[in-house]
Amino acid sequence: MARKTECLTPGCMFHTSINSKGVSLRVDFPQQIHFTRKEAKVLEDLLHNSVETVLRPYFRVSKRSKRVILKQAIKTVGGLYGKVRT
Repeated sequence: MARKTECLTPGCMFHTSINSKGVSLRVDFPQQIHFTRKEAKVLEDLLHNSVETVLRPYFRVSKRSKRVILKQAIKTVGGLYGKVRT
């Protein structure tokens, strides 16, 4: 079960959809944020890598359980981005 964490993005509204065919995430900002092309590319890469880290347990073949791998992924993401839900 996820634990509550401090909000790092005040005012943002997160919309997620998870089903057997895929996962989608949309974030609405409280005000417009203008990104340069370079900033947008960096943001895209960071989001891609973060989502891959979270989804990795569902694709990796390992003797370890998905739960153990997921906990390791959360520690990795937490180490990079601060507190996360576990």
